[in-house]
Amino acid sequence: IYEVKLVEVSMLTLLFTIAYLPSSFLIATPLLEKYGAKVSLMVGTSLMIAGLWFRMLVKLDFTYMVISSAICGFSIPPMTNAVTTLSANWFNHNERPLATTIGATATPLGSGLGFIWPVFFINQDDAKADREKGKDQVEFSVLIYAIAISAILLLCLLIIREKPKTPPCATHSKTEEKTSMLKGLKVMAQAKGFYLLGLSFCLTVLIMATLAGQVNAILAPFGMTAVECSILGAGVTLFGIFGSVALSIYVGTTKQYRAGYLVIIGGAGTSFSLLVASMAMNTSWATILGGCFLGFFIMPVFPIGMEFACEQMYPASEANVTGVFLSSSQIISVPVVSNQMTQRFQQEG
Repeated sequence: IYEVKLVEVSMLTLLFTIAYLPSSFLIATPLLEKYGAKVSLMVGTSLMIAGLWFRMLVKLDFTYMVISSAICGFSIPPMTNAVTTLSANWFNHNERPLATTIGATATPLGSGLGFIWPVFFINQDDAKADREKGKDQVEFSVLIYAIAISAILLLCLLIIREKPKTPPCATHSKTEEKTSMLKGLKVMAQAKGFYLLGLSFCLTVLIMATLAGQVNAILAPFGMTAVECSILGAGVTLFGIFGSVALSIYVGTTKQYRAGYLVIIGGAGTSFSLLVASMAMNTSWATILGGCFLGFFIMPVFPIGMEFACEQMYPASEANVTGVFLSSSQIISVPVVSNQMTQRFQQEG
């Protein structure tokens, strides 16, 4: 519609990663540590709304879509990095894993909505036949999306509070001294367990990023159709949410963060092996089932891993630890996105 190459479209994803890192350490973490989650969410929300409405100019030139993506990329860390901070402020130790899980799983749910949203507004056949009509459909889709998301974000800002009037548990009534960002980074750098935790986190993120970005390319040679690939993707997400909730309840009830995380990593490794074996057998139903089991174990790495790290890295602040973890996931996804861009560049000559 806009006469741009696929590699240029792929750059939009890379822009999110490029914007995420400086925003996480220069905007999100300082805001969370100095002013709290409420202010951080206000900044993130303002940037997100600005980016969404700036996208309305895409009909004039595709460059505005690029600028909009960069603005939205900067808006994400002040919101996603606040999840563990809000969890610590509002919930006792038993409830924090589940609270963090609910916040963390909002990201894949939002991503899934973003993929299916255009289907309801854009007719590919009409867009190919009449470019201007296609642009009108895109513009209308962006408008409705901007209105809906802006309304939801503003409503959340009106409702949300920094802390409850009454502390959720006795320990909250005491002043908990947290270190500054630089001192927190030093605490993490000196903890050997943090490197192992971070490595396992990055590896699982790499698997998820690879599946999300290249599931069709990976499974097509093994006889999987586009519909079956979509079913597998949906199964990974749905079973991942179920697994995240179930395992967070287990960890919150037993306080066994280490044991819970080992179960997650062991289950992810085993289910990944089963997925590869089922692919080799060219059995679609077994491959889909293997993907569902993989999602069940691999998606809980995000909330359980972040909560485990926050517990282990005290007195480093939740904002600091979460920022490092989520930034590492963005860094590790760069090779995957870059590979996609290279392949599309080669295809387009």
